[in-house]
Amino acid sequence: MFPQAAVGPAASHPELSLAVRGFADNGFSLTATGRALHLHPDTAKYRLNRRWELSGWDVHTWHGLAASLLGPGLAQAGAFRPAGSGVEEVPTR
Repeated sequence: MFPQAAVGPAASHPELSLAVRGFADNGFSLTATGRALHLHPDTAKYRLNRRWELSGWDVHTWHGLAASLLGPGLAQAGAFRPAGSGVEEVPTR
């Protein structure tokens, strides 16, 4: 199952998810990310680091980037269930 930790910060801090998406969309360049999001590069870096602190996923690694990019979309699709709900796997269609 996809890690719930990757989703939590996305729901309450959408600006952090935008920074991750901007980072990936702009060749992993903080300068280009800042330019695209109308932020100072240091602000983009702060948001990426804050996302890491909150979720435990480092966007500078393949797994962290994948979790950070895919997690919010999976959450919107209902792929996660609260702990103890009795549902252990993501339903297939």
